[in-house]
Amino acid sequence: MSDFYNKVGSYVGNNFYEKYEDDIKLLKNLNMDSFRTSIQWTRLLDINGKINPDGANFYHKVIIVLKK
Repeated sequence: MSDFYNKVGSYVGNNFYEKYEDDIKLLKNLNMDSFRTSIQWTRLLDINGKINPDGANFYHKVIIVLKK
């Protein structure tokens, strides 16, 4: 198990990978008109720098939900 500064780190509450549709829907219901995210390069590219199809598909789906 990794140690985090002041015991603050990743936890289930920030599970964007599985909750992105609900998160984006909530933001839209709150009349938010912008969204900031970043790409987790280790999800998008494999160890050899090749595109990971599953990672690319994830980001593609996120963009589709944002554009709805």
